[in-house]
Amino acid sequence: MLVDEEVQLTPIHASGYFRVTPGQEVLQVLVFKYLDPQGYYWSLLETSDKGAIEREKSILSHNMQAALDGERVEFNGKRTRPRVRAVWLEAPTASTAEVTFIITFPAQLRRGVNRYSNWYEEETAEYPYNVVWVMPDGSKILGAKLGAPYKVLGGNILLLHIPRGTRVGGYEEIVFKM
Repeated sequence: MLVDEEVQLTPIHASGYFRVTPGQEVLQVLVFKYLDPQGYYWSLLETSDKGAIEREKSILSHNMQAALDGERVEFNGKRTRPRVRAVWLEAPTASTAEVTFIITFPAQLRRGVNRYSNWYEEETAEYPYNVVWVMPDGSKILGAKLGAPYKVLGGNILLLHIPRGTRVGGYEEIVFKM
């Protein structure tokens, strides 16, 4: 995900926010936090070199899209394709960095029971992360297979915390009723 192979970023945390809209779309916001001991992103953003910043964002977007293309995502048995829409770079300090991805994909929703399914490569989480799914108002989450314990709040909000070292991937699903 980097322009320069010698840049050493260490991932320390991530958060994923998914909002399923009544308009048949999922808005996904992914935020990755890194230790950046060389101050790569700090330097990049401080120079205000729009061309270099845009090149970095383009590389990040391309790499994230390639990862998304390696997954199989379905709503109610119909394949959908997540697309990276925007990338935002921040360097809150000289030694930390954040990369935010805005992703959208269609969701073939229907009245009654709906199923989100995702097949992707298994891996061991290198860093802890949190996931929040918000289903349409009035929906009720019926269950999920996520490889880790989760909580449901208010019937339509799912919260998941994955500790570092957890084996994740393969298959996940969320079943909810509208």
